Amino acid sequence: MEKIIFVAAVVLIAVMVLTLWVNIIVAITKKVVAWDKFPVQVWVMIVAVVSTVVAAAALAQYFGIVMLWYYWLAAVVVGLLVCYAAMFGYDNLYKQINETLQKIRELLAGTTKEE
Repeated sequence: MEKIIFVAAVVLIAVMVLTLWVNIIVAITKKVVAWDKFPVQVWVMIVAVVSTVVAAAALAQYFGIVMLWYYWLAAVVVGLLVCYAAMFGYDNLYKQINETLQKIRELLAGTTKEE
């Protein structure tokens, strides 16, 4: 259980750092590219997912971890979380995660707020 909590904390910290990175890259490129022809939200998603996959590959290389298919899938999912945080704010992402976890706990316990 402690390892799961540690991994979750590391992922949330990585999401925060990558969100900052994506916001900086998008803010810089907004000044250079004509955004009337290309939606900014698509650019945010591309930067977020690519940055997350590259970061995961770099960390795997550094720690000598073989990247299996589900690691790549997890990196893309975390990239989408980074994209959401970059578009709507980290606080909103954190709130959504907490609400989802609370609903899961309620379902597992067999209780709901309506009772």
